[in-house]
Amino acid sequence: MQHAQKGTEMERKQRNAAARGFTLVEMLVVVAIIAILAAILVPTVGGARKTALKRKAELECNAIKTAIESFFSDFKYMPWEEGSGRGQFVGDDKWAEDAESQKDIMAFLRGENKLGKAYLEVSSRDSKSEASAEDDEGVFYDPWKHPYRIGIDRNLDQQIEYKGKKYKARVLVFSLGPDGEESDGSSGKDDDIRTFDLEK
Repeated sequence: MQHAQKGTEMERKQRNAAARGFTLVEMLVVVAIIAILAAILVPTVGGARKTALKRKAELECNAIKTAIESFFSDFKYMPWEEGSGRGQFVGDDKWAEDAESQKDIMAFLRGENKLGKAYLEVSSRDSKSEASAEDDEGVFYDPWKHPYRIGIDRNLDQQIEYKGKKYKARVLVFSLGPDGEESDGSSGKDDDIRTFDLEK
């Protein structure tokens, strides 16, 4: 009988131990494993986000270039007017290097042209600048909230000058990239995204 009583007492102690839950050591092991997994995954996720933003900028640069080339194909002039009476489409090559100078181009591409045809759709999320939470209608910003830089061959010689070098193209488009600074490609920190190669 005493033996049966000891067995019951032992079973009761085992049940109480199981009911108590995890020990401190077990909890520390679980926390350490979670910390190790987080240390491995966080840089991977951050790198994937940077890569995705760069890819988005590449696609948008190419979309702008294609839209301008399609506009040219339909109208036989570039989407940039100037002159006192407007309507002057041929002249010196131009660069839209800020939000204000980009607005005229975007107006033509969004459908404010003789055909009423939209060549480029820009979401309201992509037309907001860093400086303003307001919608900056008529401007196309890169993923880092800088306006895209657009070079247009208005004299129709199929060349555009950029940084003292002529590039054989009707349209050149680029983003300043994550750092927001224009690079000449000479330093190792060139993160600009372009539709053209600086080496050519």
